[in-house]
Amino acid sequence: MKMRSHIFVLFLTISCHTLFARNYYISSKGKDTNNGSTIASAWRGTANIDKTHFVPGDSILFEGGKTFSGYIWLQSEDSGNALHPVVITSYGRGRAAIDAGNSFGMYAQNVGGIEVRNLNFVGSGPAMNTKPGVMFYADSSGNVKFNHIVITDVDIHGFGSTGLTLGSYAKSTGYENVLIERVNVYDNKNAGITSYSESYLYRNAHRNILIRYCNVYNNRGDSTNKTSHTGDGIVIGGATNVLMEHNIAHDNGDLCFCKTAGPAGIWVYECDSAAIRYCEAYHNRRSGGVDGDGFDIDIFTSNSVMEYNYSHDNEGVGYLFTQWQNDYTHRNNTVRFNISQNDGVGILLYGPFRDAQIYNNTIYSSQKNPLYGFPSYHAFWALNFGFANNYSTNVFIRNNIFYLHGTLTAVEIQPKQNAGDSNVFFQGNVFYNDSGALSYVQNGKTYTTLSTWRKAENQEMFNGDSTGMETDPQLIAPGKGKTIASTDSLMTLKQYRLHDSSSIIGKGLNMDSILGILTFMTDYFSDSIRPSGQFTPGAHEPQKSIVSAVESTAKNNFSLKIFPDPAKDILNIECNEKEIQSLQIYSSTGKIIYYGKVLNKSSIDISAFPSGIYFIKIGEKYAGKFVKE
Repeated sequence: MKMRSHIFVLFLTISCHTLFARNYYISSKGKDTNNGSTIASAWRGTANIDKTHFVPGDSILFEGGKTFSGYIWLQSEDSGNALHPVVITSYGRGRAAIDAGNSFGMYAQNVGGIEVRNLNFVGSGPAMNTKPGVMFYADSSGNVKFNHIVITDVDIHGFGSTGLTLGSYAKSTGYENVLIERVNVYDNKNAGITSYSESYLYRNAHRNILIRYCNVYNNRGDSTNKTSHTGDGIVIGGATNVLMEHNIAHDNGDLCFCKTAGPAGIWVYECDSAAIRYCEAYHNRRSGGVDGDGFDIDIFTSNSVMEYNYSHDNEGVGYLFTQWQNDYTHRNNTVRFNISQNDGVGILLYGPFRDAQIYNNTIYSSQKNPLYGFPSYHAFWALNFGFANNYSTNVFIRNNIFYLHGTLTAVEIQPKQNAGDSNVFFQGNVFYNDSGALSYVQNGKTYTTLSTWRKAENQEMFNGDSTGMETDPQLIAPGKGKTIASTDSLMTLKQYRLHDSSSIIGKGLNMDSILGILTFMTDYFSDSIRPSGQFTPGAHEPQKSIVSAVESTAKNNFSLKIFPDPAKDILNIECNEKEIQSLQIYSSTGKIIYYGKVLNKSSIDISAFPSGIYFIKIGEKYAGKFVKE
């Protein structure tokens, strides 16, 4: 345990801290009696870290390519700040490894301003180790936010709890401005990457979390735990403003035997404003229990989205909504432009939901999962917990493709889910079974044609008109999608593009008009701009559907340049319009974040925009996108 003088801590200001910042070296040739200030006077191991007080700007440097037994332990007086963090990393060639044995690899309590880079943390294995790999834990009173946590280019494996965790157990106290990037978390017992807060009441304990380009796999679960889910890939709870993109989660959860709660590849719970996008989840399991899903927006989560993801060959659900009974915190969530192939269920709604939008997804369901041989059940399934008056309202399933192979149910809506009053609405979808007849189940009744389902249950109706189709959408090679294993290449999944001759092109509902905002600019394949009135069901918008917009642009002699792309501080816009045009910039979730006007040449200050993808609409003629660094 570290013993420090609080008088000394209070005496030093932040400026003094940075003035006295030092490097501390740890080398295989060092001695723990050294002062650690140079490579020549390096420490031998991790023991002196626990005895030393670190200040903003300090660096703890491990010799690259070497392994050091022990652990790293930081407490509140070891904090840095965003400008002058305490950095823990390797020096020289290669990464250093922290061999934690049966201990944790790193434990940091009530600290901020910490960066962990270019290191490996290794435990003795899930059978022996019972600790987390890297743990940031906050329990200070007063709803404190510990700012600036960065973990990049790190491997974490062999731990008996979680691999990497942000934990909070003091109401809204937690962490903010967190970056987890290029982190591989595998062969741990309970989970890969996680966060949590004291309860669902504190969905803002953690703020502004970005997790990207992480690989999370073979976190198999705890077969002895029969009361809780284990074996998750990435699961984030108790957080506001979460972005998870370009992550891969696979082969997790096969040792979870809990019958009431199971694992998933990538999911959120007790969150607000979370986005999961450009991710791949596959081969996630649950060994006879429940779940084993690809993606999930779970309990007490609102204003969140799953988009541009690829889920395949998961034992459970591809895209899941879950909410406890008699609580309607699960609202304003969206699932759009995703692909599911050979998941146990394509899309599942489990519980009561409010104001949900599920559109332009492509779901391929076969009778048997080819990897494990377990059965698939439905392309779409809605059920609840069996409680009276536990209903969903304003849940819309639109412009999706449900492609079946084998004896499967296209849609089942449990009677108690909507009590027969159609609070779950299907509109503008395409249904097809290449093996035979389709079936739709609602309120305990089975319908074998779309027309009889429409007439009896008022489904596939919009503004008094019949919608939806039973037809072959003419996908390139349905069911033949492979593991991509590189999220920058998800758009190469050409098996789920439509043939140019497809009869469904341009036959979808106009989602911009329906939702009243510019809801999206690109399809799953990132290559289509949607003009007004031209929409196609499924995750692919063929270029055929935008010909009219291109022709309109040419006739109006309208040209536009947006540069640089990516942009950092200033975005330049040039056009040859003679009249002032309105300009809107949208976030990736479809929210308008900037209004303005453009004429000929304009420059916009975007320095305050968070990093990410943004969409531009100018007048009624043109739309584009750019990346903010």
